Amino acid sequence: MNWKTYNVKGRVKSIIEFNYKQYIPDSALSNFVTKEYFKFRKDGNLEEQTTFLLNEEFQRRIVYEYDKAGNYTHLTAYDEDNSLAYKCTYAFDEEGRMIEFINYDRFGGVKYKDERTYDASGSYTSRGLGSGSDAYKYTYDSKGRPTSMETYYDNEKICTRKTEWKYSGDTVEATSYHHGSFEDKTLHIYNKNQQIIQYRSTSNYRIYECTNAYDANGNGTECICKISGELNKKDSYRHEYVYDKNNNWIKRTTYNVDGSLKSSIERKIEYY
Repeated sequence: MNWKTYNVKGRVKSIIEFNYKQYIPDSALSNFVTKEYFKFRKDGNLEEQTTFLLNEEFQRRIVYEYDKAGNYTHLTAYDEDNSLAYKCTYAFDEEGRMIEFINYDRFGGVKYKDERTYDASGSYTSRGLGSGSDAYKYTYDSKGRPTSMETYYDNEKICTRKTEWKYSGDTVEATSYHHGSFEDKTLHIYNKNQQIIQYRSTSNYRIYECTNAYDANGNGTECICKISGELNKKDSYRHEYVYDKNNNWIKRTTYNVDGSLKSSIERKIEYY
């Protein structure tokens, strides 16, 4: 996570976000984040993230560490008294592929572990805490994009899940099968900046689709979602922004599709 993934411009040192609760139903306030602090290193990587709930109640502080390639190797979460809440460690090979992930609890015990070994084709086997292992077998096209993935769970010899990808210009289509039967098909259409402008998921039960729009700064301005052709008001929204001189937004107001206010966030940005 860095300046690019947060879509900020310039040498940003820190961001403080203030989320205003007056547009949020009382029933949703128990875990409502009202303030969030982001601290970036000089190389652009996120170093620290702290969140607060209603009435400045401390929720969590997360510290990130990175290797020389920019992969984060440690994610450590702390409670308000600076005691450990949980910790995740990551290890990568020379090609940037994750080869180990470990999740520790507050006492240092291992909650989850994922060790991966890769073959020459890019397929890998994942082994967790138990004796079993899961295999993920890939095929690729001439551009290095995945064209299929077969999943074999817990040392099984029969493929449990399979996904096939097709590419056409800015469109990516993925079809998934479970034990040989159709499960769902997803369609992603991207703009020239590799942002999703249309998404559609088709299953045996429904069709879920969203169309997205962006402004000149690359921030989303509209998301309209439908379920089987009917407008999904809950997931749909429109954004309006106020920008600083570096073209980073310092206020974002979110509206429901009927024009009513949904939320409002203001940001204070400090630069190096």
